[in-house]
Amino acid sequence: MLETVAGGADGPDVSRPGMSGALNAEFLVLDDTGLLFDEARQRLYVLDRTAAFVWCQLADGLRPAEAAARLAAATSLSIEACMSLVDAAIGAWRAHGLLDVELVAMHPATAGVSVVERMLSAASAQPPPARPRRDRPQFHVAGLDVLVRCPAPHVARRVYPVFAHLAAAMAAEPGVVIDVRRGPHGYVIACDGVPVADAAHLAEIAPAIKAVLVQAILARADFRLAVHAAALAVDGRVLLIPGPAGAGKTTLAAALMASGFTLLGDDTVVLEARDLRVRPLPFAPAVKSGAWELLAPYFPGILDLPIDVRPDRRQVRYLRPARIATESLPARWIVFPRAERCGRTSLEPLSRVEALRRLLTMCYAPARRLAVADVRQLAAWLAGLECYELDASHLGTAVRLLRQICR
Repeated sequence: MLETVAGGADGPDVSRPGMSGALNAEFLVLDDTGLLFDEARQRLYVLDRTAAFVWCQLADGLRPAEAAARLAAATSLSIEACMSLVDAAIGAWRAHGLLDVELVAMHPATAGVSVVERMLSAASAQPPPARPRRDRPQFHVAGLDVLVRCPAPHVARRVYPVFAHLAAAMAAEPGVVIDVRRGPHGYVIACDGVPVADAAHLAEIAPAIKAVLVQAILARADFRLAVHAAALAVDGRVLLIPGPAGAGKTTLAAALMASGFTLLGDDTVVLEARDLRVRPLPFAPAVKSGAWELLAPYFPGILDLPIDVRPDRRQVRYLRPARIATESLPARWIVFPRAERCGRTSLEPLSRVEALRRLLTMCYAPARRLAVADVRQLAAWLAGLECYELDASHLGTAVRLLRQICR
């Protein structure tokens, strides 16, 4: 959430002591713009130059009157005008909870943790899974070796092709064992012996397995942040396309795949803890029904692929990528699809401050909230990226524009 905080309400008594201990937000600078991050409320604020100056004086331990005097010395404003500006800024910050307020705990971003919690809570009551047979298909994704066991040949024929591009080069001791079992109402998907999902029909099994694997990967927490984004690479550099569900990430990623890009993920990727390199989760892109005809020129066989049903009841067809990344790569470009398209395909530069604001709505750290250190690292990381906003009204033109910048 981005808000401009400057002026607005009656200020405090300017004779009060220094206020550095009462500041409840962290000050950052990105592209010469002052920002405040309120970790407790997970909010980002933009400061104008005057407000940024005043905040820094207070953070240095100055009294409001002393901050006003420094502001007057640094500008051509009278001391009275500076007092009014300082009072107004302090009043606005108080109103937003940035000064003299009790910290409010945020509910952690726990998307995808519930299944893992069920796995952990039930683990002690479950017998250990049977040692896997080496003749069963084994896959490798995001550093995790996965064994998937299906009960019957017709189930295997439907499920294994969705994950075939992730086939492990060599069999290793699996970190996760997925079993598909017959159940009273269809099928039960178990992870390491613990039932975690149901599938009423054959078409629901592969999407359920993918959801379980994504949750298992995110639960490992050996990364900095997860991002709702598609990611593709060219010449070892990553194009990141963050966006909410329905933003067109998968459609754009599929078209870029067909144009020679390497897939890192069509919906979720993770950023490494040390340097925010993009770690791939290159599951087969799940193309929703509304994009099947649109992608037919890029994938002539798409209309012949099986139709699967995701847990959200959306019908999808899985596209097997020709090239996938198997190691973390550095990001170079970040492109945000425009929420409301104007009918004219365009790719426009985006300020890094606005890019950070948008990215914060797409990032999360499973089982914890975003911390000041996360935002600082993201701001420093964005300083080295090219940031854009894309209106993808025409898919072919959008692909051409993205190929032009990714050179």
